[in-house]
Amino acid sequence: MRGTLVSAAAGIMLAALVGSPACAQTAPDVLSDEQKRFVKFNSVSTLYHEFGHALIHTMRLPILAREEDAADVLNVILMDHLNDGAYADMIASETAKYYLLEDKAREAGGYSYNFSGDHAPYIRRHYNVLCLHYGANPKVRQPFLAKFVVPNELLSTCEYRRSEANRGWDWVLRQIEHGRGGYPSLQFFEDNQPSSEAETVARDALRAEVQYMADQFTLPVPIGVRFMDCDRDANAYYYPDTNEIVFCREYAGAILDLLQYQP
Repeated sequence: MRGTLVSAAAGIMLAALVGSPACAQTAPDVLSDEQKRFVKFNSVSTLYHEFGHALIHTMRLPILAREEDAADVLNVILMDHLNDGAYADMIASETAKYYLLEDKAREAGGYSYNFSGDHAPYIRRHYNVLCLHYGANPKVRQPFLAKFVVPNELLSTCEYRRSEANRGWDWVLRQIEHGRGGYPSLQFFEDNQPSSEAETVARDALRAEVQYMADQFTLPVPIGVRFMDCDRDANAYYYPDTNEIVFCREYAGAILDLLQYQP
């Protein structure tokens, strides 16, 4: 595990995260530390989520509810499984903030909740991250909640929810621990060079995280992670036909744009 924070510039990601309702803005040439941190850790969180889809597909895992919810849960578990201490708290905090700002962007744009979609509403995903991360160690992680407002009735369930999440995913993670044989786990591909600092931060974070995860896991089949231009589609996907996670470089700018909805 890693337990030491590194600079966002050095680098280290929801089914896929849906496109942001926020209007695209022109990305600044130079990002602040806050902006770099937000883009970096949400790129990594997106990778974790899509990795969940990859495991579900390649390991033929039974899913007893929505696949998107299952991938969201694994996202939070991987924050702890691959990181430690303040580093794990930072990823969880920035991810929870992302979902909260997505909900604020939805409200500002006059969008109603889409209860028929594959994903849970953003605000529910926000509370899911907070609850599952906090529930892993409530005594230690009380300060982690300081920046957020969480109902007490939810907090009282978080330790149980996390134990159930662990029970569901721990067996899966044990099957792909390094040393069990199989193929190299992950490989990073870059089809297009970044066109902004936000894209550079996302690319560097993804590349470094893929390399790190490849040292930790061995999968039944190889999985590619591709950073590429998606013709203005600001999103990330897992493609089961090719066993490939695609992170659209435009998505980095969409992540950055959400910061305009901070209070």
